[in-house]
Amino acid sequence: MRFLIIHQLDNPSAEAMAAEAALIKTMLRDDPVVVQSDVLLSSSRLHQQMPAARLEVTQTHAPVVLDPWTDTAEYTRSFLQIDVPDHEAALAWAQQWPASHVDSVVEVRAVGCPGGVHSVSGDIPADAKADTEHFMVIIHEESLLSEGTVPPQSVLDGMERYNIESVESGILLAGHGLHPSPDGARVKFTAGKASVIDGPFSESKELIAGYWLIQTKSKQEAIEWAKNYPFPVFNSATISVLPVVGLEHKHV
Repeated sequence: MRFLIIHQLDNPSAEAMAAEAALIKTMLRDDPVVVQSDVLLSSSRLHQQMPAARLEVTQTHAPVVLDPWTDTAEYTRSFLQIDVPDHEAALAWAQQWPASHVDSVVEVRAVGCPGGVHSVSGDIPADAKADTEHFMVIIHEESLLSEGTVPPQSVLDGMERYNIESVESGILLAGHGLHPSPDGARVKFTAGKASVIDGPFSESKELIAGYWLIQTKSKQEAIEWAKNYPFPVFNSATISVLPVVGLEHKHV
């Protein structure tokens, strides 16, 4: 089974993010549990939120772009995709996260769209064009998504079509829906000690329902791509467009 490990920081200061970035880079390079196994499929680190953009999407109105935004309730720092036998193995892997003085949360979520939209598995290619930039487009959960409610078939078909078109045009590199939070768990690190919290999680605005890794020539092009995506929205949804700062990967 494939799982997404979502890493969040409680303290979004530049010093904290820099320290955690160095720690993750060292782990991916040197940790024998990670490097000498086939568990880790890909990983990406994201820029601090402010260079990014955010969209508010509803069923009845055109997307509104907030750039920059001031409500920074969550500070997603990185994504890691792993391939392990089951949920217990994924949680055990997440608990090996190297402890540091920075308080953080590692969330474990199974990959797979509840509505059946096919995933796109890929990474930034080693020969990526010099004139392209890479962005993570994230849909944050609203209550119905977090409960696992499936959108209408017309929406799912639209997502499938847009994914296929974006892969064929070379924009979409990877994309996955996530199982709802009741199926997930979090490992919280406080003062170097880990504690496990099982889902569901009440603070839905901090949760993620799915993500897309895209390559475009500019942030504005990435925003336009996101504005045209048929996101699964019941009431309203928040979309983040976050620039990728670095990638250590295996091709999947």
